[in-house]
Amino acid sequence: MPGQHLYAPFAYMWCLTIWDFCRSGHYEYRTKVPNVKWLKVAYLKVLVETRRGELGTVDSSQFKERKVRIDACVTPDAGGKMSAATPIRIGVLGAGTVGGHVIHLLDQWADEYERRLGARLDVESVLVRRLEAKRAFPIASELLSTDPYAVIDGKDIVVELIGGVEPAFDYVMAALRNGSAVVTGNKALIASRGPELFEAARQANTRLYFEASVAGAIPVIHALSSSLRGDRVRQIAGIVNGTTNFILDAMTTRGANYNEALAQAQELGFAEADPSADVEGYDASAKCAIMSSLSFGRWVSVDSVPRQGITNLSTRDIAFAAELGCVVKLVARAQLRVEAGEQVLALGVEPSFVPSDHAFASLHGPANGVYVEAEAAGTLAFLGLGAGGYPTASAVLGDIVSAARDRVDGQGALRLEEESDVVLAPEWSVASPFIIRLGVRQGASVCETIAAVCASREVSLCSLDVVRGDTEEEQIVTLRTQSVSRDRAHGLVDALQSACDVLTSPVIFPMLDI
Repeated sequence: MPGQHLYAPFAYMWCLTIWDFCRSGHYEYRTKVPNVKWLKVAYLKVLVETRRGELGTVDSSQFKERKVRIDACVTPDAGGKMSAATPIRIGVLGAGTVGGHVIHLLDQWADEYERRLGARLDVESVLVRRLEAKRAFPIASELLSTDPYAVIDGKDIVVELIGGVEPAFDYVMAALRNGSAVVTGNKALIASRGPELFEAARQANTRLYFEASVAGAIPVIHALSSSLRGDRVRQIAGIVNGTTNFILDAMTTRGANYNEALAQAQELGFAEADPSADVEGYDASAKCAIMSSLSFGRWVSVDSVPRQGITNLSTRDIAFAAELGCVVKLVARAQLRVEAGEQVLALGVEPSFVPSDHAFASLHGPANGVYVEAEAAGTLAFLGLGAGGYPTASAVLGDIVSAARDRVDGQGALRLEEESDVVLAPEWSVASPFIIRLGVRQGASVCETIAAVCASREVSLCSLDVVRGDTEEEQIVTLRTQSVSRDRAHGLVDALQSACDVLTSPVIFPMLDI
């Protein structure tokens, strides 16, 4: 249409006039810039015209640069959104392995984050135990503080990376009550005090982000809390502890015994000086509780998750698994099933046999993996690095960017869901096939006796193998059951010990079947 581009040069000059007015120092008038939305529309039109070559001598790159500066003049609107020019003030609690990597990457990638957010991420203070301590990455001395509340006060985002329940709980509560968004990787804190923290966030109209609390760099928290919220999750299985996976992998691939593998894990930084939280299954139980709370419509505390660690595993157990074409992994399980018209949630963490062709069997070193089975989506696999400075920092940084974007956009607290009628199973009753091995005194009726005991316990067998034992009088019996609850499988072992002349202690492992 003739003359349709005549207004473009005037729009261009008007944009520059607004920019010159903003940069002149009259900042008290910035909120009075008329019709900023129209300004952006005019800019887009001018840019299109420029790229078509219809504005003569106008330099589009120059205009693009000025457009960014004009955007930077826009201040909060009536909805309370932050100005794109306002830096996001961050306080970091903890500068250890993960904290150090987070601070380092925030500095290294600052320009990239500013481009993505339209606002600068500014680390203003960092809580440390000792100001003079040696650190993997240097931190400016003026940022360091030993006063947690000085680090918390006045921040848009507080990042908690000190671990443990206390004093982390007090610090996070203080930050939330101040209205700060909180990012944490503290699985023990979320699993034990989560409801109180989420309620505090709701009351302060802010948010709590915790992607790094489960499986390091693997975005399983986002998947369960967002991507799968329209689906119905029925089952979760996860290798979610890097320390135990490193130890079991060393025992499997290098023939190390438990103590040798643990020492190597500690030497390489994959295990703490006191590894009990990892090797006794506490860490995996906390992560199982968090994933279950997000998936099954009710809060699950860490105390509700039965656990068995790996400290009693031997090289004989590893060899037994290999004989059956399996490897041993510490697996966290959560299953939702219907019993007598009631939804029942069964939970547990224990060493399990994993078939060698399963994706979990290929997880070496500190790698993690999570399988999620949902009604509509089917089975989904999440695999990746679950421990270490950079992988965990990746999850923390993702939450920082999300928190900053929500801050810029004026997003408040998330609505807390009403709890469903799901109940926790009273027993350790996760269902799966079980492998049972026991040495019994040789006799003609051994197989008949075992079959009768299984029938009386209503446990169906997939296979029953009998071979000669280490002595002439011993037979080694290996049973593979169909899927049965853990409490029933262990009850079967007790019944077999009573019915048979058992010479060696029985061995029982669940087999992963998801």
